[in-house]
Amino acid sequence: MDEQINQYQGWAGIRSWSRPSGLRGGDFILRHETAQSLTVMLGDACGHGDAAAHVTAFLEPILKREMAGSVDETVLRRWNRMVYRRFSVDNFFVCVTMMHLDFGTQLLTMINAGNPDVLVRRAASGVEHYRATGMPLGVLDDMEWRPPKAQCTRLGAHDYAVGFTDGLLDCVGRDGDRFGLRRVCTALHQRPGGVLRAMRRSLRVFESPTAEQDDLSMLILCGGGRAAA
Repeated sequence: MDEQINQYQGWAGIRSWSRPSGLRGGDFILRHETAQSLTVMLGDACGHGDAAAHVTAFLEPILKREMAGSVDETVLRRWNRMVYRRFSVDNFFVCVTMMHLDFGTQLLTMINAGNPDVLVRRAASGVEHYRATGMPLGVLDDMEWRPPKAQCTRLGAHDYAVGFTDGLLDCVGRDGDRFGLRRVCTALHQRPGGVLRAMRRSLRVFESPTAEQDDLSMLILCGGGRAAA
């Protein structure tokens, strides 16, 4: 498995980690930054391996280009139609989380279509959960599909938001149980840079070396732009 830890130029407070289940996978992380704001997208095409990677390869350039603009319900419905028309015959769909951080106001806007909860770790008051508010892209046609609604909060200078794909929660352990949300929340007691290290250590101890695992990805976005040390 080829693990990838990304450290980005520009906004200091962003880190991500991806681990495909094979040579290629269906998870992807996209980023668009201006002088005023940062937008990141965490995506998960259902399944794994070459089939999921094929979906991702088609979508990534389109979503990367369009996430630079305003992503409203019209845009989301267009994305859903595109995925449904092209991939529904093969029962593929795509979960997407977008986070947009305004540098001036520290307003964080989240759109979650089918991924696990976005977690916001408050320096003073614990962890907040922001659940998916809409369906994955392409799971239903436009008449039945429910688009995600934006959720907003502010990130303090020492707060951070965490998004991840379901491959993390569904990682199979040595006893056959799943990694689950509780273990993820335990890692959030770390400073943000330590979250990735703690998560990787925990998974190495927990996961079964013989079970078939899914692709997994995690994205951390810090308030204040501080380095995730």
